[in-house]
Amino acid sequence: MQFQKIGTGIIGLNISTWLYAGDGSNAENIGLWIALIALAVVGLLILFFSSRQSRKLQELHQALFDKQLEMEKTKIFF
Repeated sequence: MQFQKIGTGIIGLNISTWLYAGDGSNAENIGLWIALIALAVVGLLILFFSSRQSRKLQELHQALFDKQLEMEKTKIFF
């Protein structure tokens, strides 16, 4: 209890009473929801950028395949 008072004095405010009203269980639930939403946003960003990278890689592969096919066609005629 003494450490909580010291910590509150050093920080200047008690975050649980500043951010949330009521007992600590409500504060823990809100904190968990914030963490869960942040994790979901990070996951969606990772999926977006990895799909974008995959699409670019697929286009590059198709371009290389087309060039190779064109070179084989010109090789047959000579």
